[in-house]
Amino acid sequence: MNKSVILTFMCIGLVVMSLTPSAFATSPTVHAWPSFRHDLLNSGAATGSGYPATATKLWMVNRENRAYSGGTAKSLGPVVVDKGMVISTGSGVAQANSQFDGSLIWAKYFLWHAPQEPADAPSDWCYHDIPALEGNTGVCYTTGDCPSWCFSCTSTQPDCIYDSGYGGTGFSLISPLDFPDGYDQFLAAPTLDPSYGSDGCVIFGTFDGRVISLDMSDGSTIWEKTPYKDPGGPNVGKPWYNQKYAWHLSPPSIADGRVFIGSFMPSFYAIFRPWAYVSEGQPGYPWPTIGNDATHYWAGRDGYFYSIDEDTGSILWTWDPRG
Repeated sequence: MNKSVILTFMCIGLVVMSLTPSAFATSPTVHAWPSFRHDLLNSGAATGSGYPATATKLWMVNRENRAYSGGTAKSLGPVVVDKGMVISTGSGVAQANSQFDGSLIWAKYFLWHAPQEPADAPSDWCYHDIPALEGNTGVCYTTGDCPSWCFSCTSTQPDCIYDSGYGGTGFSLISPLDFPDGYDQFLAAPTLDPSYGSDGCVIFGTFDGRVISLDMSDGSTIWEKTPYKDPGGPNVGKPWYNQKYAWHLSPPSIADGRVFIGSFMPSFYAIFRPWAYVSEGQPGYPWPTIGNDATHYWAGRDGYFYSIDEDTGSILWTWDPRG
């Protein structure tokens, strides 16, 4: 790559700049520690790197508009460059622009896929009928007499069945986010393998648990997988109350026909104690929370690491770093 050209990104656009010498780089630093876009003099180039220290804009284009909410799609990570293309991902849109003039080569849209609730969860999982005595200062669900140790009682049966989307009812066992169908998907930064096949591939993860491989030449899908629930993934064989849901926040790495990617797996652990919920302002309001579904909740933050076949997207092996 020509060292006189550097590519940067903005939140909604792509900018390419040509670098020229700068008056700001007036003297060398004692220790030229490089950091993100800065040396110790904030000139943008570490002393002795050979890079000029100022930039002239060559071209700038906005990314494509989002499908669901409209407006220019953000670029949410570093862009990648090869085969004369600048490839960027972000809020709902993956796209390729010409490296030389910024013209659009292809764009593809990715929308939210709501996760499925665990199939074997009982319909009454969020309340049941037998409150536990320990520490109960909440509101009990009961169709009979209100026990003396309950703060108050209700005979209205909670709805445990989750209906996704804004304004949905019930309580999700698996998803910490409630987006409507078709919402612009968060796309992690991409990684290229320009030597893959005849045209190369670009691979990235999503916020709804997918890992996707596209053909570099036209953006067509090579494969799309959901490792967190695929064969060999962390949810296989787990009980309904221990299902997890994956976010992919970082770009993958690719080597020797394998894709390596990590996931951030939020889990909501439903603890059936004390089978009650708390009214706002009630004394002894607990932490983290007791919601109005008669269940004590907290969020777990786990992760998984995958080795995935570059040709098929199937899981080769996983590693659970446990926290």
